[in-house]
Amino acid sequence: MPMNHRPFGRLALAIVLVSVLFAPATVAGTVDPQPTPAAYYGELTAAEEPIPAGVTVTAEIDGEVRGELVTTEADRFGGAGAFEPKLQVDGESGDAGAVVRFYVDGVEAAETVQWQSSDVRSVDLSVADPWESADGGGGGGFAPGTGGGGVPGGDTPSDVNGSDENSTDDTPATVDVRPDPTEPGVTDVAVTGGRAGETVSMNLGTDEDAEFSMTGLTLVPAVDGDFTLRISTSPTLPDETPALADEGVIEYVTVDHSISDANLEEVTFSFTIGTDVVADRGVDPDAIALYRYHDDRWTELPTSHVDTVNGRHVFDSDSPGLSVFAVALRGATADSSHTDETSDAGDDSDSSDERVADTDDAAGSAFDRPVLLLVVVVVAIVVIVGFRYGRSARR
Repeated sequence: MPMNHRPFGRLALAIVLVSVLFAPATVAGTVDPQPTPAAYYGELTAAEEPIPAGVTVTAEIDGEVRGELVTTEADRFGGAGAFEPKLQVDGESGDAGAVVRFYVDGVEAAETVQWQSSDVRSVDLSVADPWESADGGGGGGFAPGTGGGGVPGGDTPSDVNGSDENSTDDTPATVDVRPDPTEPGVTDVAVTGGRAGETVSMNLGTDEDAEFSMTGLTLVPAVDGDFTLRISTSPTLPDETPALADEGVIEYVTVDHSISDANLEEVTFSFTIGTDVVADRGVDPDAIALYRYHDDRWTELPTSHVDTVNGRHVFDSDSPGLSVFAVALRGATADSSHTDETSDAGDDSDSSDERVADTDDAAGSAFDRPVLLLVVVVVAIVVIVGFRYGRSARR
């Protein structure tokens, strides 16, 4: 009796089709999508007066321009409507929680937001000085003599991201340090009249009773202008920041800054730690270092134990910029989901290559497992069909 091979052939064809359809979905599932941009809109005011249309509103993250929008109406940028334009701000992997700074024709606004993927919100932006042209009409920039600033806390603000070519004033910068009475561990600093290449020293004082005390910060700006800092110290990990896996962290320091890292030539931290704190940990003071979290990784910074005064160890540490910092034992390691933090700043390219390799390995693993499962299922089906076919043939 001749055998009918058509049912077996149809089943085999079905298995092949299912395999072809399933494989692309498996590959697509391994791709890490680019974060969806955030979008902002809102009012624009200068000295509480509307800003005319035709200005450019720019958004920056870590000193890098991520989006800009030219206004078409007075006193506002973008709109809430679904079809109205908005200031679209692109993000990268790891940018969640990063500070977005806004500029109106290059003048920094007082307001900032934290970037989140797909975030759409209203942000009302304001700058401090009147907005008028040189002939007294509306639009065209700040009035002559105001300095073009808008950074809170200064009496004569100027554009911190560009030098004032007409400035001939040699007066040293004025530094106003004000601890926030409502938030322990938070200090606001306003620098007025900063000059390119000239050191700006900030004496933050010492809390003799605290385990850790941030005593000073020294900056050398690369441009003329005013800027503000908000320095926060806490033993608690800041939001959206991965912890050091080691338990040797003594303190976290966060520095929010209106001046970009690109406009800083030098940054030096000074801090003290109680001798009893170091002794309780059973380590030498030379075993303590400052770490910086930047570009999705912790990096150990050059740190020196310079003295011991009045029962406190004194330290200095140099940094290439401002962000989130941790005071911890040397050799501390980052959270397991992040790269090694102990390499020097000069090893960024190698670390980037390692992150790419890790990403490729993870993608390969995510691809291999579903494909292997698919192969096992197909083989099992073929075996079962072959077994049944053999039984039918024997009958």
